[in-house]
Amino acid sequence: MDFRKQLSHSEFDVMHIAWGKKPPITAALILGEMSEKKDWKLATATTLLVRLVEKGFLRSEKVGRARFFYPIASKEDYVAYETKQFMERYHNNSVESFLESLYADLDPADIDASSNEIIKTIDRLNAKTGLV
Repeated sequence: MDFRKQLSHSEFDVMHIAWGKKPPITAALILGEMSEKKDWKLATATTLLVRLVEKGFLRSEKVGRARFFYPIASKEDYVAYETKQFMERYHNNSVESFLESLYADLDPADIDASSNEIIKTIDRLNAKTGLV
């Protein structure tokens, strides 16, 4: 899928709900899920869903007067794309630069705990891909 059309924060919030729920998704469902975080009206949720259809992240079906939405793009694919863009744009694909930025404001105990988690993750990924 072509992800060159980046999601706004609100669009990502809607997609996060869509990815986490069993389709179909409705504007009323989005409104209910977001009611504690955002003061949206039904028209706002509908507008965001329509934008996501236009960007190719959702497809819609009209059944009678109701409109139902279904995710097309997977969360994993989109997050991988955004992560790659972030690493290219802000860190020139340097893991070292990324880690320096990540650890800049952490205290030593947090760095030690994070380092252990990173090592475990690398080991798990290496075992999964057969690199170890």
